[in-house]
Amino acid sequence: MKFRTAVVIPYFQRKEGVLRKCITSAIEQKGVDDFEIIIVDDVSPVTPESEIQDLMTTYPEKIRIIKQEKNMKQGRARNRALDELRPETEYVAFLDSDDEWTDDHLAHALFALDKGYDYYFTDHYQLHQNISAFERSQKITIEDHPLIEGTDWLRVFNGDLFTQIIVGNLIGQSTLVYRAKKFPQIRYPIDFTITGEEYLFWMDLAKATDKVVFSTQCECRYGEGLNVYSATMWGHERAIEKIYDDMRYRKQIFERYELNEIERNELNHRISGLRQSFVREVLHRLTHGMSTKKQEMINFIKMDPQALLAFVPGTLSAVISMVKSKFSR
Repeated sequence: MKFRTAVVIPYFQRKEGVLRKCITSAIEQKGVDDFEIIIVDDVSPVTPESEIQDLMTTYPEKIRIIKQEKNMKQGRARNRALDELRPETEYVAFLDSDDEWTDDHLAHALFALDKGYDYYFTDHYQLHQNISAFERSQKITIEDHPLIEGTDWLRVFNGDLFTQIIVGNLIGQSTLVYRAKKFPQIRYPIDFTITGEEYLFWMDLAKATDKVVFSTQCECRYGEGLNVYSATMWGHERAIEKIYDDMRYRKQIFERYELNEIERNELNHRISGLRQSFVREVLHRLTHGMSTKKQEMINFIKMDPQALLAFVPGTLSAVISMVKSKFSR
């Protein structure tokens, strides 16, 4: 059987049952049959075989597992799948192993891409949310984007998607489907550990084509597996690592692309905010007796020397807060 579409799933989970829900949502797609599921096992503690052996037996041609020799993170895992696509594969759909699709996602995507578009994404529900990502962000006016004839949910993106990603990103990794055969060289950057590589991939695609369509239906729901980005919040042991990646990929945008004034201003604003977040996180750890990895701090300051200057007002603010807290007891 020839597979026109590949569903790429990078896999590393410590929790049982996560992958099964994900794979089931892919297998149960309606109106589409010529697709295969490529699972890249990134040395997962819970193996894919232990999760879906029966599904592999039932659909032996449809599920392919690629084994990594050591954990290489999601960017490399996705690239490995892209490097091993079958010759006939035209489209690639991405699905993270803790997320689930609605059963019409691929049918909608291929309907749109078969009309000549290259780039498809959808509204979705982020982790622990019942309000859609589009609605929560308030970064898009749906009516500004024309409907595709014969539908009331597919719209042609009318604008510059590259700028949109910078000023108010709408794309969810597990909602992206694209014409991989047309862009065989585009790959994920591999030097990020928590976040960044997916944004740069989306931007590279946005620079390569303006044939973009999106669905206003929520076709994916994010799940709670090993969701590193969502889990790495204030005070988390990897919080500085996350801020570092957030800062570094935005700085790389300046190096990789020619930017207009709107894009530069937005990036500088975000970088300033991340600098403050780094200072607050370090001071929070120091004032609460939490461990701080010295090399992480050194790496951050090497990347962004201005962070040192931000410690002056940050420290003053922390001292004031501590005094107020003491005297309010």
